[in-house]
Amino acid sequence: MAVSDQPDAHGLRLAALDELHQAVPKRWQRRILDYFINRIRFYVTLRENTRYYHTMSFDIARHKLKQLEAKMIQARQLRCADDIFFLTWDEVQELERDVIDWPTAEALIRERRRRHLRASRNLPPATINIDLPAKPPEQDESVLSGACACPGYAEGIARLIFDPTLDADLEPGEILVAPYTDPAWTPLFPIAGAIVVEVGSYLSHAGTVAREYQVPCVVDVEGCTNRIRNGQRLRVFASDGRVEIVE
Repeated sequence: MAVSDQPDAHGLRLAALDELHQAVPKRWQRRILDYFINRIRFYVTLRENTRYYHTMSFDIARHKLKQLEAKMIQARQLRCADDIFFLTWDEVQELERDVIDWPTAEALIRERRRRHLRASRNLPPATINIDLPAKPPEQDESVLSGACACPGYAEGIARLIFDPTLDADLEPGEILVAPYTDPAWTPLFPIAGAIVVEVGSYLSHAGTVAREYQVPCVVDVEGCTNRIRNGQRLRVFASDGRVEIVE
């Protein structure tokens, strides 16, 4: 079970805001400062809501495509589930109107499935068009480092989850270890004692939702899904961006 020996994130935020106000001597300067802080909060929330509603629209589009795919499978214009996602919309329409035949479509689907499988085996790049300095190697293999997305401390059993729709057997207080998170993972956050994510940042989904639920969270923990095994006991020092594997 998670054990907290630090003030909660909300209390830390209020203390930091009070310290910032004390550092600004004049009232009009504090008003300007508060204005910009509120604007930042507003746009950060808007950013997350935008992603959420975009995801909802993708779900509707996927539902419509699956309906069309079921119709085409029944007409023997497609053969397998999810084949439709390996064709462009123009190709789907041409296949539906018999402009292209099944052997032609099958060759396209097979080659694109192979490319998708090869690509899915590779980790995504940490950045795009930005070169970051290489991280120094860890001196202790039982210690993993990352970035703090929500401060706090927790200790518990590691639970690796790669797909929340298939592996959502997280027990209360367990440490959720994941390659990344998106809105589909949100129901697991209130259950977890802490969150450890391989790919992410302070403003990523994992960090934003962890702060909402005040769950300690460490992101950008390189190799955590390979180095941590289910059932291992972890100590998560989220404030320091550090995860310890307790043998």
